[in-house]
Amino acid sequence: MKRIQILLICALSVFSLYGCGSSGSASSSAPISSAPPASSTTTSSQTASSAKQLSVDWSKCEEDTKKSIVSKNYEFAKDFSAQVDEDKELITLTAVLSDATDPQKALDYADTMLRQFNLSANMQDSSIALGSKDSYGGLYDVYQVMIGIAPLSKVDKQSEWFVFDSIGKGVQTKHEIKLQKAYR
Repeated sequence: MKRIQILLICALSVFSLYGCGSSGSASSSAPISSAPPASSTTTSSQTASSAKQLSVDWSKCEEDTKKSIVSKNYEFAKDFSAQVDEDKELITLTAVLSDATDPQKALDYADTMLRQFNLSANMQDSSIALGSKDSYGGLYDVYQVMIGIAPLSKVDKQSEWFVFDSIGKGVQTKHEIKLQKAYR
């Protein structure tokens, strides 16, 4: 378990470095803008103040999410980690799954991970909109999110992860998470 935690920390470091260098998508799909949709009237200073006004204990949110998605219902899930950088308005969600996990299950797990993290945040701050058929939840209108889901034996080979993607804040309804090319 220590090895998994160390590898997740390394993965988070890679995500953090990646988030500093590019505003595009981490996957090979079309670039993602971190700006709000054109129809939005929210300014960047209003969005920044929205992030600061949320009342969420991120450690508790990570703990609650982990209890839910690394459980008997998801026996293939080995570990989960969440990191929130309020200054950069960036959430990094990573998970390690069993090597035998079907790639489609890994893709579905990415959706579950996003929605469950949003739900955990909503339980602390009801101003955060719940997810819906068309939205992962209101948290991702305020924060950019980076998602990484790796097979256990490939956590140190980002190019072989099931999912390595990012969603710019405010554009979640226009973004489809995809498996990396090796799994499509």
